[in-house]
Formats: sequence, structure tokens, C-alpha cells
Amino acid sequence: MTLQTLLNKRVLSSDDSDLGRIYDFRARRDAQDVLVTHIRVGAAAWIGRLRLPRPLRWLLRSAEQFDIPWEAIGAVGGDVQLDQGWDRARCAACVVRPGDR
Repeated sequence: MTLQTLLNKRVLSSDDSDLGRIYDFRARRDAQDVLVTHIRVGAAAWIGRLRLPRPLRWLLRSAEQFDIPWEAIGAVGGDVQLDQGWDRARCAACVVRPGDR
């Protein structure tokens, strides 16, 4: 699976809540490989991808961004379905605050 196949896919929690679309990711280097650790989902991830000037980002600061761990992905088809236990409440703990972006 490549990142290209995941970008812009809709993410559904285990209780079928729509969390938004994948617009970015976090990764780490492991020897010669790059391993994706989190997918970034939601409007704030899209805003961050646009590289807007700070004043515009400030106006859009209430937008949500979820950093969902790679291990939470259960299935990938037309949408990305998260594993059992990854309901909207658990994903809310993954919300990135504006100062953390």
C-alpha cells in the first residue's frame, strides 16, 4: 500500500462516524526505510497542507485534526475503516490542538 492510495480517502471510525479525509501523515526513519506512524485526518490537516499564512490559519483555528495511529487502520477499500475500539470518542483523544500543529 502506498500513501498515494490513502491520500484523500474518507476515514470511518469503528462506530461508522465520519472523521474526515486523510490529508497528511507523520513518519519516522527506520534505517533506510520511512515508516508511517500516523495518518492526519480532518479539515485542519487540509489547511496545514495548504501552507496558508499565519493570519489565515489563526482564523481557521477551530478546525479539527486527528492524528490516528497507523495501527488503528482496520481495512482500506473505498474508505479507510478503523479497527474495533477506535470509535469517535477514542479518536477524540487524537485531536491535535492548534499549538501542536
